[in-house]
Formats: sequence, structure tokens, C-alpha cells
Amino acid sequence: MPRRSARTLLTLSVSALLLATAAPASAAPPEGPTPEQQAQTKPPTVGGVESLGRGTGAQGKVLAETDRIVVKFKDHVPEAQKEEVLTEVETATEIEDPEIVKTTGNAEQVVESDTMLDKAEQQAVVETLEKDPAVESAEPDLIVVNGLAAHAASAPNDRYWNYQWGPRNIGVPSAWSHGTGNGVVIGIADTGQINHPDLNQRTVRGYDFLSDLYHSRDGNGRDGNPQDEGDWSPGRPNWWHGSHVAGIAAAHTNNRTGIAGVAPDARIQHARVLGADGRGYVSDIADGVMWSAGIAIPGVPRNTTPAKVVNLSEAWDAPTCAPVMQNAVNRMHKIGVPLVVAAGNAGKSANLAAPANCGGAIVVAATSSHNRITGYSNWGPMVDVAAPGGDTNAPIWSTVNTGKFSLGAPSYGDLSGTSMAAPHVSGVIALMKERNPNIGVEAIRKTLRDTGVNVNGYRKVDAGRAARAVAPTTRGAIATYYKATAVRGSTAIRPPASGTRAWAASCSTS
Repeated sequence: MPRRSARTLLTLSVSALLLATAAPASAAPPEGPTPEQQAQTKPPTVGGVESLGRGTGAQGKVLAETDRIVVKFKDHVPEAQKEEVLTEVETATEIEDPEIVKTTGNAEQVVESDTMLDKAEQQAVVETLEKDPAVESAEPDLIVVNGLAAHAASAPNDRYWNYQWGPRNIGVPSAWSHGTGNGVVIGIADTGQINHPDLNQRTVRGYDFLSDLYHSRDGNGRDGNPQDEGDWSPGRPNWWHGSHVAGIAAAHTNNRTGIAGVAPDARIQHARVLGADGRGYVSDIADGVMWSAGIAIPGVPRNTTPAKVVNLSEAWDAPTCAPVMQNAVNRMHKIGVPLVVAAGNAGKSANLAAPANCGGAIVVAATSSHNRITGYSNWGPMVDVAAPGGDTNAPIWSTVNTGKFSLGAPSYGDLSGTSMAAPHVSGVIALMKERNPNIGVEAIRKTLRDTGVNVNGYRKVDAGRAARAVAPTTRGAIATYYKATAVRGSTAIRPPASGTRAWAASCSTS
């Protein structure tokens, strides 16, 4: 079967919207969850009784079939010998015309077949490869579908429905006298960027890591344009997930329009890793987050503005973290760049969702405006902290586009999910990184937990306390200005007179 027709048939078999989520965690070591963490299956307690853990029933999935295998050859194996290995594998298994299509940031080779491989065929290929003395390891390059850890809320019936209660709920305005993210780049590994007045001045050059022509929707695979071409899937219009996440973290603030970002002076950098239907290869996601952190990726231009924190608001069903993803987290952890991930939206243990079960990631569960872990949020010992993720009664408002199945006009809209919780935390980490650019991942994790407040047995992030807890090594001029001019009294961040739903009277809904 020709390569393109194989993928077309695969596409037609995907019928439903599948979302992603994850669960609560302790300071998971980079090498992965401990046996104690893996064993915990009890859901969080809500209001004195155990939560039933009812979720959306929709979490990102990995397809049963894939046409790619990730192969780690041993050091100094020549290219000619690699080709010989692939020829032998083609003879012994169902893989057809295997071809090396890229090299990952961890020096693994991604081998593509002309046809899709089912699970049994994948296993046979992996086992055959690993028997060869030239091969160190092999694994299927799984295809994630709808790995977006969010879900749409009901359309607002009140023009003030879009209040930004999230930043105020975690004390962001009080943190701005200590830092605003000045000098910090926040990596957004997601569906890509859009033209938006609340984001454009904050955005630095990113990259499109989607190596497959179908997933990318732009028809040209990897390139220097991380434009979001739409994440719609059959039966669901675009969410503009990447821009919604970016706005929460670092939207332009104090400009008398739109919304305010948690880290208003941070910069945003998009690594486009998911496309049509929220799809992407795990190896592309791994490369995207590593590049964001400044790690060199073969065939990709050097990142001249590397991020100091990277947000990955995705989750998909997986009993373990794929080695290609774990290797990426390990390398980021080693250079002090935290990967902040969504716990997932399936209302179950985050141990069963990737990348939440990747050791070393900072895993974020979702809270409601009533300061409770939401019913959809994944939970468990892998969750480090919680942050506002919203629900149908009080969703999270951020930057989007009006286009349902193509690009429209810049606008604002609401989503809920652990996808929305994660960038609240990434923004807070940007404030911490401004104060001390060299603070390491475990120090960040410990500070967030130690300064957080208890919510159903988990630690909800407190932005003001977390920022204050980091001793400054330098101070940004913008942060000093915010403090000197008492910006908390401005229109953009004035707290509400009463209630827990925040201060967005200035938000427009163009």
C-alpha cells in the first residue's frame, strides 16, 4: 500500500474527539516515578468525601498503528551498516521499504515504513532490531491524537463571563512587585501561534516541528513557520489551543484591552508539535521541547532565544513514559529548564497519562474557582501542584481566533482543563526565573510546593509567595517600575470589589 493512502485510511478511522489529562505528583526524580507513586490509585478528597474522579471521559490517545520506529544505534555505527540493518529487518518483518527520515535531538534515528504497522508488527520490528548488535534500543514512534488537555465550556451568555479569575485566585497581582518575567522566554510546545494583538509583541521566533505532511496541514513538514493551521477535528471546530495557553502565561498586560498574562513581561516562543486533530508523533514533541530549551536538534536551526521554562499542555493515555520523551525531559532537567505539563483530564491517576508520568516533569492538576480539584483533573502522586483550570461554571478566558475551520480574526474565548492550569504555573516560574535565572528544576518544584496552599491534599500555587521565596540575583527594570508605580491600582489588574471571579471588566470580546 502506498505511504499516503495508508495514512488516509488511518485518518478516516479516527472518529471522536479525544482529549488528554493527568494526575497529582510529588517531586518525581528525572529517572521516573517511584514504585510508591505508581501504586497510588486513590482519588483526591473533595469536601470531606472521596472524589469519584469523574472526568470528561476524553483524554488524548495513542493510535494502535504507526508507520515509524525510533531506533538508537550504538555509537560509531556507519550509515552503510544502518542501511544493512534496516534491509535485514524488512526481510524478517512486515515493515516495508524502511527509511531513516530524521534524527532526534537525542541522536535516535526515526525509521519510516511505507505502510502502517499494528501492535504485533511493531513489536516484531522492535524485537528484531534489538537483537542486532548494532542497535542499542528501539521503540514505536507512537502517534498522539487530540493530546490537548482542554475542553470547551458553554458559550458565555454574559459579556462579563470571561472574567480572569485564575490569576487573582493564585495571587498573581501581588507577585508583580517581585517579578514580571522580564528577560525570560516561555516555551509553548503546542499547536502553534496566531496573529493576535495581545500576543504579537510578546512573541519571538519559533519553529514548526511537525514532520508529517498530513498532521501539519501546511503541506511542508518541518519549517521555520510555527503558524497554527487549525486544530479542528471531525465534529469539533478549532480551539486555537496553543494561543489560548500562551495568553494565560504571558499575554500583553496593562494595555487597556484583552487579557493579562501571569508573566506580563515574559516572551513567548512557539514550538509547533501538534496539528490536525491535535495529532503529532511523540518524537516530534520531544524534539520540540528540547529545541525550546536550547538543545540542538539535527536539521533544525539553532534556537537563539532559548526558553527558561517550557509549557507542554498535552496529555495522552500511556501506562509509561516513552523513552524518547523521557530522554528529552532528562536533558532539559540537566540544564535547569523545567518542563511543565498538564496532568490530564480523564479523572484518573496521572500515572496512566504521558507526559505526566515522565520523571522530572512538573505536573499540574486543575482547580475550580471554588478552590477544589476539578472532577475531570487527573490526580495521584505524580502531581506536583495545582492551578486554575476552570470548569463549565467558571472557565478560563484567553486569546483565540474566530475561525472555526480556518483562520479568522483575533478574539478571546474560554476553555477549561489541565491545559489551562499548566501555563498559570509556567508564568509563575517565569517570575521566579527573572529573580534567579539559575534556579534549578528541583528547587523550583520544592518552592512551588512549599509556598502553595492546601487544596484537597494537593498544593495550589501561590504566585506571590513563590516569587518572594526566590532570592533575587538580578532585578528587571520593568519589575522595578511596576513596584514603583503601584501598578495594582491600574485598570488592567484592579482586583474586583467582591467575589472570587476576577477582574476582567477591561477584557474585550472582539
